[in-house]
Amino acid sequence: NILFLFFDIRGRAPPLLGLDPAQRQQIAHQPVHPPRLAFHDRKEAVARHVQPGDTLYFGGSMARPNAAMFEVARQFWSRDPGFTLAAPAVANQHAPLIRAGLIKKVIASIHALTFPTPAPHPLYVQAARDGSVTFESWSLLTLKQRLMAAALGLPFMPTGSLAGSDMAAELAAIGNVATLDNPFGGDKATVVAPFAPDVTFVHALAADRFGNAIICPPF
Repeated sequence: NILFLFFDIRGRAPPLLGLDPAQRQQIAHQPVHPPRLAFHDRKEAVARHVQPGDTLYFGGSMARPNAAMFEVARQFWSRDPGFTLAAPAVANQHAPLIRAGLIKKVIASIHALTFPTPAPHPLYVQAARDGSVTFESWSLLTLKQRLMAAALGLPFMPTGSLAGSDMAAELAAIGNVATLDNPFGGDKATVVAPFAPDVTFVHALAADRFGNAIICPPF
């Protein structure tokens, strides 16, 4: 059985920067409320938290959330939820979601066969050709920078990637990449828009009741 842990981190401690020693001492003795947690089994977790039209991000490491992905496929099979599928790499294990017609858009750095060697995936090639799925491509770095921008509450994230590329031009045309004047002088800065999925699935090796998780590297 796989236990799903959902949590938010709004119960974090207040920042200590800019405070005098007395204020820091006062804050240090205030109780810090742990993140709000909810424990569900796989079936209940998907039923409670995944809704039609959601953007679903499946985190990638050497331990992938494949069981969660297959549960989404089971619960929404033969329906038309119009999900956006996002992942560092959309590979073999994501194929059931697209084969079932559950996905209208893919956001990733690659959508292909990845094992034993990278190659075009016939299902994804056909979906792109017939227009049933829109594929939005990012570099692996900038996809992560978009997630960071959203997590930090920033309006955009500067990047040294993409500048001058066809990918940057395509993404700028849909409003996700822009070039700004550098306020510190020098060349113009390329920035990427924040990206906040509706539901993110991450497979962790272990977790505690406070929401701390051990994730298999690379992160």
